Amino acid sequence: MYYNNNNNEWILKQLLRLPPKQTQIAIDRHAIIEAWKDNLSEEQIIQTVQQGTLVINKCAKPNKIAFKHYFGKENITCIVISLFKQQWIQVKTTWAHTGR
Repeated sequence: MYYNNNNNEWILKQLLRLPPKQTQIAIDRHAIIEAWKDNLSEEQIIQTVQQGTLVINKCAKPNKIAFKHYFGKENITCIVISLFKQQWIQVKTTWAHTGR
């Protein structure tokens, strides 16, 4: 998918400023409760932020970016809404659904 157009250029700037694989990730209490309801582990949430694909229609300026990642063995897709802070990434909410 091509993300570098005028409407989504701010997403690319955020990802270049704080690369998810190299940045500290903090999980909000609400996200932990939602993950517990959906049987998601903390490792799955972090893996979604680090390796997931962008969900463009759920992103919002100035710093809200959404990721999704499919876990084949468990047959679930995890979706994570995160906020890019100054030095770290904060996961605000998560949810999962069965299949892709």
